[in-house]
Amino acid sequence: MDKNTIRENVIEILDSYEDARNSDKMLMFLYWKKYDNVVDEEGNLSMNLFTSRITTSPESLVRIRRVIQSEGMFPPTNKKVKKRRKIRERDMKEALLFGEVV
Repeated sequence: MDKNTIRENVIEILDSYEDARNSDKMLMFLYWKKYDNVVDEEGNLSMNLFTSRITTSPESLVRIRRVIQSEGMFPPTNKKVKKRRKIRERDMKEALLFGEVV
């Protein structure tokens, strides 16, 4: 699946499920369930299907979510999550500025 399709799918999930804006785990679960079809007959996430199919990588989903939210779309709704992400962003910018991250 190409990046644009993944992005469109992530946008749809962030628009439909507010919890996915605050939790990367929820985003991954919903994405894998809806688009990578790793659910059993009862609609539960199946480890057997998960390990036997190619799923979208967690890193890709988180990276795309970050880009979407940095563009101002679908920001986190939980104040603690918003604050924690701002602190991490500030720390990363400082580390890059001082050459601490390659």
